[in-house]
Amino acid sequence: MILFICTNILNLFICWQENAKLKWSDFQGEPNNKFKTTLNTNAGAVTATRLTRTPISDEKGFLNYDITVCFIKDLSFTTDTTSSELLQHEQLHFDIMELYARKIRKSLSLLVAKKSRDRKEFDLIIDEILLEEEELSKQYDIRTGNGGVDFVQEEWNLRIQKELDAMKAYAAHPNLCSCETINKNN
Repeated sequence: MILFICTNILNLFICWQENAKLKWSDFQGEPNNKFKTTLNTNAGAVTATRLTRTPISDEKGFLNYDITVCFIKDLSFTTDTTSSELLQHEQLHFDIMELYARKIRKSLSLLVAKKSRDRKEFDLIIDEILLEEEELSKQYDIRTGNGGVDFVQEEWNLRIQKELDAMKAYAAHPNLCSCETINKNN
């Protein structure tokens, strides 16, 4: 995967890109004990991601969205910069968000084909798919023991990669990044 860093002067975001991997140096936030794992222990790492949805319309007023998955550096943190297993676990959280962004792009492409102009219809689909992503991420943490069960982690790595490959037609455009539009307070 090659990382495309947003052109934000402060360089606070990373847009998801094929064949790119996060590094511990990308986790620039301060560790925070308020984050608990699914096992109710303090989180050793937190990957803060956000999906941006930038509405765009063509000259006839037909709606579409630019969908971008962003890693937020100053909200992501780790207490262990030596564990490659934990880093892989956190990377897969980022990859899962991209998988669901692809599902959103696919669903929105069907609305675009119908020449929809109803923003509420687009937003409803996005919100429903993001709820599915949230549930899958919880299941991922539970089933992998937050990355502590190696063979289960590997099963998830393969599963998510297979699903990403199957949705390759809806991958993020390598030259588009709208992470800079994030308002972290929302």
